[in-house]
Amino acid sequence: MNIAIKEECPLIPMWAITGNPSRDFLRERMKNFKSVGITQLVIYPRHGLEVEYMSEAWLDICEWICEDAAALGFTSIWLYDEKNWPSGTCNGEVIRQNPDHALRVLCVKESSPGQYEFLIRRGKEMLDLFEPEAVDSFIRLTHERYKKRVGKYFGNLIKGFFTDEPQLSRIQDLAQEGYIKLLPFYDGLEDEYRQATGGDLKADIIRGIKTGADFWQEQYNRLCAKRFRVNFAERLSAWCGRHDLLLTGHLMNEYSSYHALKSNGHALEVLSAFTLPGIDDIDIPQTNDHLEYLTFSTAMYAIEKQGCRGGLAELFAIKSCDTTLEEMCTHFYICAAFGIDRYIMAVAQTEARGNIHKKIYFNPTSETQPWFPAYRELGECAAAAARLTKKERHYDVAVRYPYTPQPLAELLASLAGFQLSWQLVLPEEATDAPIILSCTDGGIMEERTQSFCFNFGKVKQDFLDEIERKAAVYEQDGRLARDVFLRSFKDDCVLVVNLSGRERDLVLKLHDREIPFHLYKHGVFTWDPAEKQQKTAPEPLALPKDGWQITLDSPNTMRAEFENGVCEFTLTDDLNDLKLLVRNCGDPVELLLDGEKVTASASGDSLVQGFRELYQATVPFNLSRGKHVLTLVREAEDYPFLPSALLIGDFAADPEKNLSVYKNDGIGLYGYVGKIILKRQLEIPAGTTAISANTLGLAAELALDGVSLGRRIRNPFCWENPGKSGTVDVELILYTSCGRYFGEKMFPASVFHHWVKNSWPRNRKPLISYSK
Repeated sequence: MNIAIKEECPLIPMWAITGNPSRDFLRERMKNFKSVGITQLVIYPRHGLEVEYMSEAWLDICEWICEDAAALGFTSIWLYDEKNWPSGTCNGEVIRQNPDHALRVLCVKESSPGQYEFLIRRGKEMLDLFEPEAVDSFIRLTHERYKKRVGKYFGNLIKGFFTDEPQLSRIQDLAQEGYIKLLPFYDGLEDEYRQATGGDLKADIIRGIKTGADFWQEQYNRLCAKRFRVNFAERLSAWCGRHDLLLTGHLMNEYSSYHALKSNGHALEVLSAFTLPGIDDIDIPQTNDHLEYLTFSTAMYAIEKQGCRGGLAELFAIKSCDTTLEEMCTHFYICAAFGIDRYIMAVAQTEARGNIHKKIYFNPTSETQPWFPAYRELGECAAAAARLTKKERHYDVAVRYPYTPQPLAELLASLAGFQLSWQLVLPEEATDAPIILSCTDGGIMEERTQSFCFNFGKVKQDFLDEIERKAAVYEQDGRLARDVFLRSFKDDCVLVVNLSGRERDLVLKLHDREIPFHLYKHGVFTWDPAEKQQKTAPEPLALPKDGWQITLDSPNTMRAEFENGVCEFTLTDDLNDLKLLVRNCGDPVELLLDGEKVTASASGDSLVQGFRELYQATVPFNLSRGKHVLTLVREAEDYPFLPSALLIGDFAADPEKNLSVYKNDGIGLYGYVGKIILKRQLEIPAGTTAISANTLGLAAELALDGVSLGRRIRNPFCWENPGKSGTVDVELILYTSCGRYFGEKMFPASVFHHWVKNSWPRNRKPLISYSK
């Protein structure tokens, strides 16, 4: 169901300004964002920017954007407060001007067996977030410069500053030197530790090393969190508040308590000082075992401390560029369940030049995607999800977040798997939750009864099974459903998200009601007793699998994948009007085709925006059937997401680089990027109420007798029939991603592993389910 957007669209492209763009070029991009309902942008200086950061030329660009945004009717501009990340150094300028503004570190070295010495060192990469003078220098070199140039937009068009991953743990340069401990440090820390504990910090650290018990860590983290909050988060929030701005963005490593404490002292303490708290969830896992429940819960805590005025999530940056819009929709609902109502779409480069530097992930949330027109429907879905954040959430338990590392992520995943809701609380914080859980001594303590449980199963048996559930989801055979995420609200609304990766028929039990419902693979179900519930519709007419003429609105492509400087491909037919597109940025590319020099000087307009600016095309040429060879004249780096060369034309191709004439049959679209137009006549029986299509997750638009019935981006891909029957001309348009440009061979497991293993497109998957 399409929902008209009346409020501000919550999609916010993280607009990475690359190259040295003209004002006209930027304005055209902004017009295109506005054309799909997007009215917010983050101005993001990132890899690929060829203008000096914070120079007058950079500030010119920012002023152009603000002036044109106001003229075009944009509602919000957000200023990113750094070049790249982490925030705090003004691209290193703060520390270049004063090396004493670099973060101080207490380094512990074993000088001889069993003997330790302490040194105070300064790292070279991170601002001293503990010191007011250092933070003031960052504000002066960044925020004040923006104020001078675009301050007239503060509080109206410009809504706030986005700060990205400020942290206490970016000390990799010192980590290479063999110290056994590296601890962020500030003047007065030892005295404050002594006042709080009566102990000596250095002596306690040594005793902890010798006994294997870091008993000093709790108080140390308390002090670091307070200092980080007061001198960075509160300082920036106060500056923003004086200028009618919000402080938003996110911290580092929110996903585990060990890393969050190391990076921030305590994430709840620091993030709750942001006036619009945010998180980073750029991989968007959608299984119960992998969802970042601790990250989301941290945001929810901070959002509630700020009066439930909403929050922000940076999403999608390292997800594959063929991640469907349906998967994105699902994740908006997960965010909304934790109070997050603004969705940063990372990363929308003005053109793909940044892929030279950031080589291992690429997911453009911009017009680089052929499905960009469907961002209007994506925004409608996001707005529907965001409305849930206005509701008051129901909680079953409270979970203490201590100042020492504990397996909180695992505990929260266990609660979610059991369909229970929680809120985080600090160690001494009051809560009216009936059950309060703390991870301690290798088990779990229930605070009100002071009962120690050695594992979650014992907690479940002794406490959780006794909870009177407000709402729960069951299998049809009566078993509690697994692999769903449930959020219930105090007004009896319920959200259910499918985390199983398969379609399911389930039953929601709410008080004494039983409500059957269906979940698609990436499905979401919402129940609102105040809304009129739709009756079950008759089974729609499914479009037939064959009988289609399948044409393309763009040329097909074949990536030149070089091995030892050579790319071989085979034509099974003579092919005419081919072109080679050769990259004109990064490592210089010079090619031979069958031993002849390739000259590319024409525009690369055949490619999508974002790539066309970075390629030059040959004049059209013909090739006869048989084997052909592309050869690099000299070695050139072939970036995974910025190919050295692409062959384009009206051909069919397979992964083994066998090319033939395309026959309008949907076969051979291995490298295709663009719209796929399917046409045929169809006999529609009288009384048909709806028509469905199998789009394999692609955004789709259906037209009957030349009249569009609209686009769909998620299951069910179904359109209401406006009364058509008899012989009808049917047109189905499928919108692909840009992922097919990149082939497969540039994504070896040796490089694309760990946290980036899901960042490359799955190009051997079928693109369409229909045939001629």
